[in-house]
Amino acid sequence: MCAICGFLNLEDSSLLKGMMNKLKHRGPDDQGHYTNDSLSLGHRRLSIIDLARGHQPISNEDESIWLIFNGEIYNYLNLREELEKKGHDFSTKSDTEVIVHLYEEFGEGFEKKMRGVWAFALYDLNKGMLMLCRDRLGVKPLYYLQLGEKFFFASEIKAILEYREYIPEVDLNALKNFLSFRYNNSNQTLFKDIKKLPPATTMTIFKKGTEFDVSHPEIREYWFPDIREELSKEFINPENGRPDLTLVSQHLRALLEESVRMRLMSEVPLGVYLSGGIDSSSIVAMMKKEVETPVTYSIGFGEDVNDEIEYSRFVAEHFGTEHHEIIVEPEATEVVAKTIYYLDEPMADFATIPVYLMSEKAKKDLTVVLTGEGNDEIWGGYENYRRQLKYLKWRQLVPSFLKRFFLSFANTFPERIGGKKLSHYASFLDENLSVLGRAPVFNEFETLFKKEVYEKIDKTPPSLEVSERYFKNNFSLLTKMLLSDMKTLLPNSYLVKADRMTMAHGMEARVPLIDHRIVEFSFQLPPLLKIDRDKEKYIFRIAVKDLLPKKIIKRRKQGFSVPKSRWVSSARELVENLLTEKTTLKRGYFNQEYINKLLKNIKELDDLRAQKIWCLVTLELWHRIFIDRTLIV
Repeated sequence: MCAICGFLNLEDSSLLKGMMNKLKHRGPDDQGHYTNDSLSLGHRRLSIIDLARGHQPISNEDESIWLIFNGEIYNYLNLREELEKKGHDFSTKSDTEVIVHLYEEFGEGFEKKMRGVWAFALYDLNKGMLMLCRDRLGVKPLYYLQLGEKFFFASEIKAILEYREYIPEVDLNALKNFLSFRYNNSNQTLFKDIKKLPPATTMTIFKKGTEFDVSHPEIREYWFPDIREELSKEFINPENGRPDLTLVSQHLRALLEESVRMRLMSEVPLGVYLSGGIDSSSIVAMMKKEVETPVTYSIGFGEDVNDEIEYSRFVAEHFGTEHHEIIVEPEATEVVAKTIYYLDEPMADFATIPVYLMSEKAKKDLTVVLTGEGNDEIWGGYENYRRQLKYLKWRQLVPSFLKRFFLSFANTFPERIGGKKLSHYASFLDENLSVLGRAPVFNEFETLFKKEVYEKIDKTPPSLEVSERYFKNNFSLLTKMLLSDMKTLLPNSYLVKADRMTMAHGMEARVPLIDHRIVEFSFQLPPLLKIDRDKEKYIFRIAVKDLLPKKIIKRRKQGFSVPKSRWVSSARELVENLLTEKTTLKRGYFNQEYINKLLKNIKELDDLRAQKIWCLVTLELWHRIFIDRTLIV
């Protein structure tokens, strides 16, 4: 894993050096660059494969094609063999060089042959063309900024901010999006004009004369899962016409084992983040077939919290791993500013802190770690999926006028009823709201924002923006929810957390359970094979049941149970100072009366109010780090 950066239509060697230095944590082992009069490419390397000769940028034989690459191509050996048979010569043993020759041989669409994760920039000197590309699921990040005739890109936003003629401003609609989801769920970042390249997308910019025409990039989506919701004939029992669960689970098992095996490819120490749930435990079980003593890391939150440390310890003992544990106490919130710095955008996910701390400890022993991210979004592992399927049966019985009345009332009512926020129940009547998986953190924007700010923001609910993209089709409700989460929640939240918190310490996180072939197979199965009655991840459990103890197989999904209320209450002084200081008040985003009410009786918080407060805390810290540039971490 590495970091990439660069810019077009500008010559500035000190800027390129500054951008590369900002990315050193992602690539502490090596650096390199390529420049000409209209293009600059920079690279930082974390050495994992071909430690001695994997220097970047890398070129073809006549130096007409140059590449900088962040990622791993897990099928590179097979691709290399195919290319060598076609006459291509290689000077290294790295997976990076395979990309250059794939492009030479196959041209547009060559990225479809690759199996792995990546963000890369490829420059074709003869065509006068720069191509940016991001992997199918969005595991690896890539941001860009067009500023007049200039264009900048990088693995992290902080590198782009090295161009000091760009004055960062807050994008108010992205801010509203963050406050709804607790992370930014759009391709527009909170930095005005800085955007994310979406997953499974290429952006191509061509030269026009002596400069690149940055105003007219060609953007192409190269992958979308083939959604069928029905099994092919090979998985149907010919005697009764029903799905043959044995054949389906065996095929899935083969895909899973292959994916884990491919991700053990490394010339540096490798381990697993083990939660004790079925996902990470399955990875350990499959890894055990290839590695005599897997190394595992787990995290807990003290005796008064219902965490998973007992289950992870049980799994570690069962498989005989070299196990390490870290217990995180409330004072861990002291590192929140560091996590925000590495995230680039505010993210009010309490779990970023323990993942950051666990990665800091694991880096002493490991350079690569496997994690179970993404499995719930592929196989239906959340309670919300089951809940929405139950709601579906009753939704059509409610008259339309009652739906409209209740939804209007729920969306403006800020208090909690029966232990839940009233808007939580709104998804009972409107499937479009199910994209959130929970009630919005904030939705009372008219009372939260000052009038002059509220008048500037788009009034469309962020959940509706997502549902407009993924719910307007004839797929089943479960498939629509899974597709929505795969395209938004994963690349904008969970995969961001996994990538940034590990790369903050120069570690690579690999996610074997969401290899794109596994994802494609999932979307070709009928919904009942994912959630059967009240059994979540149904076929996945069948596929791995002989690998794991019954105690793990039968466990219900348990989220990463960070003690939100306890942590916010223990950080009372930090919270109150940040949200009531003159510096904060002068920003003019929020009504202070609303903030004061939110902070009242901070020692007696429920999880929803703790989450709201944490959103505002992370936002303020982010503002001081990146917009004001007054907080150095």
